[in-house]
Amino acid sequence: MGKKRKRRRRAAGKGGRRRGKGIMRRRKKRRKRRREKRRREKRRREKRRREKRRREKRRREKRRRRRKRNSRRRKWRKRRKRRKRRKRRKRRERRKKKRKKKRRRRRRRNKRRRKKKIRRQRKEKRRKRRKKKRRRRNRRRRGKRRQRSSRGDTAD
Repeated sequence: MGKKRKRRRRAAGKGGRRRGKGIMRRRKKRRKRRREKRRREKRRREKRRREKRRREKRRREKRRRRRKRNSRRRKWRKRRKRRKRRKRRKRRERRKKKRKKKRRRRRRRNKRRRKKKIRRQRKEKRRKRRKKKRRRRNRRRRGKRRQRSSRGDTAD
């Protein structure tokens, strides 16, 4: 790099020497800026990494603590759940016997309701179709009436 610089200065002449030095200065500054930028970015990256590691460490510690706490709680929960399950099972068995009787009655009622609903929907569909047809017919008639009236007006 040093040899190239010398050559440039000699070839530039008297006036060009200063200009050459200026170019070198600019380049130096540019390089310095770039170096500083890189350093700043590096620092930022390292900072982010450190923060990330810290966060992850905290999370791990929190999880560990939670697991310890939860494992203690789980033992008691399991015992309680077992008791509850037994009670539920007994209740369910009692309910099942009652439900069977109710279901038989309900099925008949639901069947009737469904049939009624289907009939109602069919009726509504028919009504809508009829309405549409009527509207179409009326439109055609209206157009003819208007033409006639306009002819009558022109005759006067």
